[in-house]
Amino acid sequence: MALIRSLAALRLQRRHLGAPATMVPAGILVGLSVEDSVVAALNTEVAQHVAEIILAFLLFVDATEVRGGRLWGNSPRLVARVLLVALPVSLGAAMPAGKLAFPESPWALMPVVACIVVPIDFAPSEQVVRDPRLSARVRSVLNVESGYNDGMAVGLAPRLREELFVQRVG
Repeated sequence: MALIRSLAALRLQRRHLGAPATMVPAGILVGLSVEDSVVAALNTEVAQHVAEIILAFLLFVDATEVRGGRLWGNSPRLVARVLLVALPVSLGAAMPAGKLAFPESPWALMPVVACIVVPIDFAPSEQVVRDPRLSARVRSVLNVESGYNDGMAVGLAPRLREELFVQRVG
C-alpha cells in the first residue's frame, strides 16, 4: 500500500490528498480483508512495545524542529498559554462530551478518552504548518504545541488507566 501511495504521491498531492487521507482507507480495506491470524500476530506484547517505541520517536518530532534552540520556540508565552491553559480546558471539556458520546462507559474512562482525542498532531497535515499564508509566529506555535501536546496528554494516559483499573477492581 505504501509503495502504491508513494508512486502516486505527486498526483494525489495536486488533489490535496495527503498520506493519511489515502492510507487510512487503505488500512481499513486491508484490515477488513485479512484473516484473524494477522490480528492475533499483531495483538501481542512485542507488537505493543514496538508501537510504543515508534510513538516515542514520532510524538516529539515536531518539537525538535524548534528554531533557535529555545525549548518553547519563538513565542514562549503563547505556547505556554496553549499548552498550560487551552490543553487542560480542552481535556476538561472533552470528558463530558465523551460521556455524551459513550453514556454506558464509566466516568473514570472519560479522562483516558479525552487524552486520546484532544491532542492535535499536525504531522499528517504538514501543509498547514508550512503554509506561508499563516504568519511565521502562528506556524511556530502550532509546530511547538503539536510536538508537546501529544506527549503531555499521552503521558497522563497510563496513570489514568491505572486509576481506572484500581476503581474497577476496588
